[in-house]
Amino acid sequence: MWRKLFRNFYLESDKFIIRVVEGKGEAIFAHRDLAIGETIGCFEGVPVAHPTKYSLTLDGVIVDPSGSLKFLNHSCTANSFFSGRILKADRDIPSGEEITIDYLATEKEISNGFLCRCGSDYCRGRIGNF
Repeated sequence: MWRKLFRNFYLESDKFIIRVVEGKGEAIFAHRDLAIGETIGCFEGVPVAHPTKYSLTLDGVIVDPSGSLKFLNHSCTANSFFSGRILKADRDIPSGEEITIDYLATEKEISNGFLCRCGSDYCRGRIGNF
């Protein structure tokens, strides 16, 4: 359960907060420094037959999210990854940095393609078909 701290901040755990970002919506940020390989959280949700806008395919199962990790945003140079349903830091993540995943690391097909605006030097520009 989220604990509202301020108007646009929610504390989810000692590891991350959910913050509303103008023009982007909810996003997950490191609440403290996270070390490479550190467990960040667990992806909660229910198995579904077909991908949805927010589902992820984890261990071959399409999962529609119900927990706070549904606010994970994409980056072409993500700083975290899934091992099963467990989200782990792919590198050291300093406090205050957005925690991101590469959607193409979990999905064979993106059900709702989009223009990527991650800002990475390695940005692919388009994610999925649209």
